[in-house]
Amino acid sequence: MPETANERTIVELPLIDQLKRMGWGHLEGDIDVPYLTERESFREVVLVKRLRDALRRINLDESGQP
Repeated sequence: MPETANERTIVELPLIDQLKRMGWGHLEGDIDVPYLTERESFREVVLVKRLRDALRRINLDESGQP
């Protein structure tokens, strides 16, 4: 049975699909257990460790050093 048209099916899922096609990673959320989404609490909106790792990976000098 197809999902009812709502914000998730009209906006969220197409955006997730587009971002994945652009090379972004997608971590399926969990609404009950924050640590399954790499958070200590659902109040955390940024995945700090992932952000820090990405910044280190993309900000290298000419010799490839951070």
